[in-house]
Amino acid sequence: GESTIKRNADLFVHRGQVERLGRATAAMALFTLQSWAPSGGAGNMTGLRGGGPLTTLVLPLDEVRLWDVIWANVPCGKAAKDADMNRVFPWMAPTRISGKGGEEVRVGEDAHPLQCWWGMPRRIRLDFEKVQGGRCDLTRQPDNMLVTGWRQRPRGPEYAGWIGMPYGKEAVIHPLTPRYRQKADGEWLAVHPQPGGIGYRHWTGVVVNSADANRLPASCVVTWRNERAREAGISGYARLLVAGFDMDNMKVRSFVESEMPLVGTKDEKEQKALDELTCQCVGVATQVADILRGSVRDAIFGGGKVSVDVTLLSNVRERFWMDTENGFHAALQAAATGGNDYLTVKKNWLRILALAALREFDATVVLEPDTPTTEAQRAAKARMRLCAVVSGSGKESEKILRELDIPCPVKKNQKTSEKVS
Repeated sequence: GESTIKRNADLFVHRGQVERLGRATAAMALFTLQSWAPSGGAGNMTGLRGGGPLTTLVLPLDEVRLWDVIWANVPCGKAAKDADMNRVFPWMAPTRISGKGGEEVRVGEDAHPLQCWWGMPRRIRLDFEKVQGGRCDLTRQPDNMLVTGWRQRPRGPEYAGWIGMPYGKEAVIHPLTPRYRQKADGEWLAVHPQPGGIGYRHWTGVVVNSADANRLPASCVVTWRNERAREAGISGYARLLVAGFDMDNMKVRSFVESEMPLVGTKDEKEQKALDELTCQCVGVATQVADILRGSVRDAIFGGGKVSVDVTLLSNVRERFWMDTENGFHAALQAAATGGNDYLTVKKNWLRILALAALREFDATVVLEPDTPTTEAQRAAKARMRLCAVVSGSGKESEKILRELDIPCPVKKNQKTSEKVS
């Protein structure tokens, strides 16, 4: 409407550029909307995985073909029978209405598990126009039958209980989506992209299970790392593609897409040890990022109250993650190929975090010749705290060292007492 145009909030709509779509393009656009459908007001249902779910794909090789990607991520299971086609493809069956008097669509009860690929929460009909010599406005491909508009009615199918199925060969609940829950007995939800993109800080829950088992990667990632990579003999060459729409209710803020190395080993025990190491490294990086943000806040704002999500502090944390991204993957590669010398890898990783944290602090907290003495002292105190943490000499650093299983430095009073005894 007028408000959308005034605020230029329809960036992804490409206003005024696309008036007619070819049939193939319209089919892909419709599939995208149905799969990633966000909340859209009363009666407009979200997608089967919730609005804007995150999707992960294993890329088995550096130079990879589409066919290779497909087969690397195809789930295990049984082919659907002809009699089940109307339960797999919802457009082949009467529309199920939600809302008052309606029913939820649940896997196994009202729909075949393979409907996870073809969920249709929106009741949409396309309007076609026959055009001689027509072309799709988006792809410029020729098509004599173009889609010029659509009609929509509210209260399409409401999908429920499609995220909580366990892993296994019979579990075909959307194999490309990682999931999480707030507590042990909570409802499983699909992971969604967030501002700032996807990086190694999301490793736990996107590549490996979290320690409390409340964050689990997509089953395609689990199957690849536990079975297919070893069977194909290419454990150390794969990459992970992570993508999805970052949504704010009905608004698309951005499309998030990133790739990262999917480091693995051929030996199952070594893989488990490597996964534990990665969780330790990510956990320690999170602690250092939080302490960095707190130190910058203390240096700039002092004891005053300020939200930790204020733009300046949020940007400090984001830059820290970006600055240490390559170092994390290099550490993983060194651990995977360098035997069992994990202690050296951990110490090097801690050094990378220390340098990045101090570099970011110094770039953000800048002292000028005319900086008031009180502010300069406050900044110096905050930096001393950060130095103590990353150098392993402060109280806060003990937790970090324990997380990495690195021996804590012996204090002077401890040495004296040992000599006396």
